[in-house]
Amino acid sequence: MSGSSTDQVVLCQNNWFFVRKTGCLSKRGIICGDPGEVPYASRLLTGIRYESTVHYTCLEGFVHRPDSSPMNRTCEASGNWSGTPTVCQGSFCGKPNEPTNATRIPNDPTYRYPETVKYECDPGFSPNYTGDGVSEIACTKEGTWDFTPIKCSAIICLDDNQAVNAIVPQTNTYYGQNRVYQCKPGFKINDGSL
Repeated sequence: MSGSSTDQVVLCQNNWFFVRKTGCLSKRGIICGDPGEVPYASRLLTGIRYESTVHYTCLEGFVHRPDSSPMNRTCEASGNWSGTPTVCQGSFCGKPNEPTNATRIPNDPTYRYPETVKYECDPGFSPNYTGDGVSEIACTKEGTWDFTPIKCSAIICLDDNQAVNAIVPQTNTYYGQNRVYQCKPGFKINDGSL
């Protein structure tokens, strides 16, 4: 060191840094602290001091988002971890098949593992539970949908057998349609008057 008692010029060697009150200290004394967890990732942490590293690995079904930070971070002389936390995101499943007469909830343009999609039949339609699909499907870690979406069929109105002395149509009547009856020969519509 040189200069007056109040002015100091200090040159620290490799792996040492200058602290005003104490002089040169080892960079090994720098502590960065816990770098934190990354959702959907495991981590391998070698320590929390200078030059320690942390390596993140995305869990099965998740991939490293390319536009995010690298999977490795290093404890720097500044006392901070290099970069920012990385991002692991679920496998891309895309848009599932759209069944007719049903609404997809949520109606997003794309989906990723482990998101699920529910289907509700439109008014006048009900689920066809003949093994043709399910009302909730999930995006798998392989990037595919786990089941075929539900099929919704028009609701058939059952015959109420209330039409006495009438000719009942032999075709199905669906929700929202009117059923037309004809009186048998010799009978007329009872309008309530005697």
